[in-house]
Amino acid sequence: MNSPFANIYIALQDRLQTYVPELQWIDHDLGQLEAYDGGRPPVAWPCLLIDFNETTFEQRQGHQHGEMMIQLRLGYDQYQQTHAEVPEYVQQQALDYYEVEHKVHLALQAQGLSLLANPLIRVSATTEKRENDNFRVRRLVYKATFVDASVTG
Repeated sequence: MNSPFANIYIALQDRLQTYVPELQWIDHDLGQLEAYDGGRPPVAWPCLLIDFNETTFEQRQGHQHGEMMIQLRLGYDQYQQTHAEVPEYVQQQALDYYEVEHKVHLALQAQGLSLLANPLIRVSATTEKRENDNFRVRRLVYKATFVDASVTG
């Protein structure tokens, strides 16, 4: 493939499959967690959806230097109880999404993937507010820089 975006996507997907086997579905974020008929989105849980948000470019000698924000949405099917009175094993199961999120972060933070000029750097992590379902969705954003030398000038 010649597209930097396609190659970065494939490198992310390969790395996550290797280092975070708990992930059951890794895909482009095409709105799977919002636009679905019936009771379940078309993903397996836990899922990780990848999107390239804003990318800016600077012209350099003979190439373009790109800086992109990579958005990862880590989705879980159910909520479980986490209050202080539940048994510890229940609470640990309920908080497992934080463990998977941490493994995702360890797999990506400061890693140089193919085509990246600099290692990935996490810039934010937030929980999405969900009003119409009981899914747990964590949004992670990483910054990456890359060189696109496919067109010189």
